[in-house]
Amino acid sequence: MRLAKGCQCCLSPKLSYTMLHTAHLHSRGKRTVRWDVRNSAGICYLCHRFLDTHRFEKEAFFRKLLGDEEYDKLDQLAHMTTKDSPVDYDGKEIELRVLLKRL
Repeated sequence: MRLAKGCQCCLSPKLSYTMLHTAHLHSRGKRTVRWDVRNSAGICYLCHRFLDTHRFEKEAFFRKLLGDEEYDKLDQLAHMTTKDSPVDYDGKEIELRVLLKRL
């Protein structure tokens, strides 16, 4: 996971991570990637609004953040159903708890 001290898009510093928004490449309604950390980035309000209204820039931002290979894997997973790719909720909970301890 990539931890930043500010907006991962414009790189403006923030005094606290609570000042950041969580931007998602794919909607939280896509259950196969809802809890996947690759599907999110900590960005400021202005960048969040911009990326949510400019899809090509949003794709470019996430491609730069993840790299083309990871972006393509995430995109493929997002277009699957939970029947095709079941979510291990217990495993995700453990993974997210470990990541939270790093903060």
